[in-house]
Amino acid sequence: MTGYLIFLQDKFQELKRQHPDKVPKDIMTMGAEAWKGMDEDKRRPFMIQAEALQTKYQGAMAEYESKQGVADHTPAVEEEVAPAKKAKKTPSVSEQPSTGKTKEKKNKSIPTESGDTAAAVPKKKKKSKDAKSSSE
Repeated sequence: MTGYLIFLQDKFQELKRQHPDKVPKDIMTMGAEAWKGMDEDKRRPFMIQAEALQTKYQGAMAEYESKQGVADHTPAVEEEVAPAKKAKKTPSVSEQPSTGKTKEKKNKSIPTESGDTAAAVPKKKKKSKDAKSSSE
């Protein structure tokens, strides 16, 4: 933890009480501006406190590591990591296998006098009596 963070922890509640209408982001901005405006002598107590916390942390970590039999933070045996598998690609509609149930458009054709077939012209739908009365 840095001296700046210790200062903000200490100053945040005070600023919050002084400016109850402000959101935390604004309060943090005010704290940052206050830190920038401080000279080294006023910052020194926070920096000393940060150094003391860092020393305490390092001592605790050394004790923990000695109990765990860990000399450093690197693994004792490097394990071979298998390459990550690629995610399966979802096939697009055109790539999907056919189910064999394809709908074929029926080509309605009518025979002509010459024996050829011609495409039939679709019949127009008649409007029902209800539709005629509602449109009038």
